[in-house]
Amino acid sequence: MGPSPDRVKNCFYFADGIACPNCRGLFPVASFYPMTDEFAWLLRYDDRGDVLLEAAHAKRGAGEPNAAIGYLDEAIALGGEDRGFARVALADLLFELGRYDDAVTQLETLRTELPVFPAPCELAAELHTTRGDKQEALHWYSLAIANLPPHEIAELDQSTGPSCYANSLLTARRRVRRALGFAHDDWDNCVIPVEIAIPGHIRR
Repeated sequence: MGPSPDRVKNCFYFADGIACPNCRGLFPVASFYPMTDEFAWLLRYDDRGDVLLEAAHAKRGAGEPNAAIGYLDEAIALGGEDRGFARVALADLLFELGRYDDAVTQLETLRTELPVFPAPCELAAELHTTRGDKQEALHWYSLAIANLPPHEIAELDQSTGPSCYANSLLTARRRVRRALGFAHDDWDNCVIPVEIAIPGHIRR
């Protein structure tokens, strides 16, 4: 028989509004909670990576960086795209803690890990932008674009092009290049101006 409902109610994940991956692994929430709107979301929240990232965010916000690091380490161990998100979150936290070398190590590992996922690279670019390192931000935006899957690139030629993910990355990269004083390159010329998505404007 699994743990009692009281144990789960007292679990810090539950207190933070997060479904505990440890508790979920022992028994289904539905076995002791009625299917009400209050608890139905717990049954839909079944991505362990997301749970760990949310837990780390909650612990960081609560001033418990060591606990946050622990959950990020767990998320990294899962692999996949969540590993990338966790490395960027961990690097950001380590920078905040003054552990510069450790933060750089996380980002360097992300840079060389395969496969490369665009979204964590975008987050790394945003992290460097926030820190005022435009050159590194440019590198990460370029890495994100270079690893977009073909269907994401193809969307640039569709009616949804102005609002697609590829155009968002291209636009952000061009913004950084302009801030650095660089002339437009081929990728900059692929940016679709947002105004063409406005009725009455024609794509050129």
